[in-house]
Amino acid sequence: MPTELPEGTVTIVFTDVVGSTALTNRLGDDLWRTLMREVDELVRAQVTHHRGVEVKGLGDGQMVAFTSARRAVLCAVDIQKGIERWRRADVARGDIALRIGLHTGEVIREQEDLFGAAVNFAARVSSQAGSGEVLLSDATKAVLGAASEITLDDRGDAELKGFPGAWKLFAVVWQPDEEDAGPGTAGLVPYVGRDAERAILKEALTRARQGSGNIVLLAGEPGIGKTRLATELMAEA
Repeated sequence: MPTELPEGTVTIVFTDVVGSTALTNRLGDDLWRTLMREVDELVRAQVTHHRGVEVKGLGDGQMVAFTSARRAVLCAVDIQKGIERWRRADVARGDIALRIGLHTGEVIREQEDLFGAAVNFAARVSSQAGSGEVLLSDATKAVLGAASEITLDDRGDAELKGFPGAWKLFAVVWQPDEEDAGPGTAGLVPYVGRDAERAILKEALTRARQGSGNIVLLAGEPGIGKTRLATELMAEA
């Protein structure tokens, strides 16, 4: 793995834990830090494998640099796949998810850090990503060219703070590894907690089976387990 920070045209990658403040409050400081160390180790292992350089830690995420946009995207996907495997292995990890953003541009190396508009742009792209998503800029897409193993979904234009105008973003299409995937809740760790919410949803399902249509809104901070709760309801149905 390269140890010296690159300079010039570089692909910057930001990782960020979704809903970290709410998760810290719910899990407690000790468990949260333990889980974050595990996440950091997982990310670093993939960065090493794909020959990137960790620029710095960000508390609940990392900033990484690559001289190859293709390796950067493949690393981001492997990080998400690794997080998915890690989540399934322990119920305490079930609500932790990453968002990842990438941008390619010119950077300046100064001491042990990288600076420039490209770094700020990459951070803004990351903030637009959803849970478990890898989002990249039009500039990174252009550098990728016809990378056959990378499929992109056009997410349209987005406004990025500090950068006037609208900017086109793309999500990388990826799937969990086959051994981790399965229909319904197959392969997931047993679901615990949310008893009151599950009771409300099951009651709504019973009414629907009896012919009474109804709508239930699931709302809350990103990363608290709304998708998993809905998945449990689908399995029940």
